Amino acid sequence: MFLMLAVLAVAAAQSADAQTNDRHPTITTPSAQPGYRPTIRGGQPNTVAGTDCPADAAVTVSLNLNIGDFSSTAAANADGKWVTKLDVPAVVIDDTVEEAREWSLNVECGGLRNSLIVTYLDPLARTGPPPLVPLIVIGVCLTLLGAGALLMSRRVAR
Repeated sequence: MFLMLAVLAVAAAQSADAQTNDRHPTITTPSAQPGYRPTIRGGQPNTVAGTDCPADAAVTVSLNLNIGDFSSTAAANADGKWVTKLDVPAVVIDDTVEEAREWSLNVECGGLRNSLIVTYLDPLARTGPPPLVPLIVIGVCLTLLGAGALLMSRRVAR
């Protein structure tokens, strides 16, 4: 009987340990519409929130972009909920707009970790083909300059 109780106690302890190791914080904000990735926007504070952290645990939120690492901290309340603001600057990453890449938003609290794949949107990033208006204006000016030179050469020849 004692042996059976000992076996049950060990099994219960292993089950509880497995449940603890399977726990992770849940990231509730930023959220996204179905079929879309959550978005972190450059140039403004982004609210990041979640649940399932240990009560009163320190929470660290981090986002690693190719322009730098950004982080913010918060404290979970007694229910394990937390909210923080993550500031990411508006910076042109480069001409090959890398904002479409998947970035990992990481959360760590009380030894628990989780991540969420997000899209970084940079309001300063140039998207699309190069602007054509300056090229058209330059082309028209060169055409007019060439026509003027042609007319001047005819007048000089007479």
